[in-house]
Amino acid sequence: MAGRRSRTDSTTSATAAFQATQNSAEFVWPTETVTPMAHPEKQEHAMRIAQQIWASRAPQDWGDFQRTMIAQLAIVSVDLDQLQTMISQTGYVTRKSNSKGNPTVARNPLLDPIVQLSNRQITLSRSLGLTGAPADSKTIANRAAQHNETLSVVENISDLLATPSKA
Repeated sequence: MAGRRSRTDSTTSATAAFQATQNSAEFVWPTETVTPMAHPEKQEHAMRIAQQIWASRAPQDWGDFQRTMIAQLAIVSVDLDQLQTMISQTGYVTRKSNSKGNPTVARNPLLDPIVQLSNRQITLSRSLGLTGAPADSKTIANRAAQHNETLSVVENISDLLATPSKA
């Protein structure tokens, strides 16, 4: 029995393929295109975020430019987190003196960079396909066709599937 080939459609090969995606390679920071953050703790936080994004797909599904975008998204996320923490401590409005010296309430100046970083974060997430929304009508049509094909295969083998009895 030596030399027996394993089936490509076997449970063992499917399990191995699943484990390969779960045990994916570590994210490598693209230092040639994205400068690491100067503060070591912030860089470590960015690395954790980048690793989570990287692990969401098989390593072969990511390209070199996408590694750059993942690093940029991680940096934006860390900076946004820091600004959100600061604004939660200071509040959305601040008290200051107007031109006559009277106290007045003003919009917190940290809100502008938060809006800019949030927009950048959304743009990078969409570019990496992390939003979960289909990109265009062609993609939607392809997914619908795949779904219908899968349903037809399941219907054809339904007699082989274990189902509860209808007693």
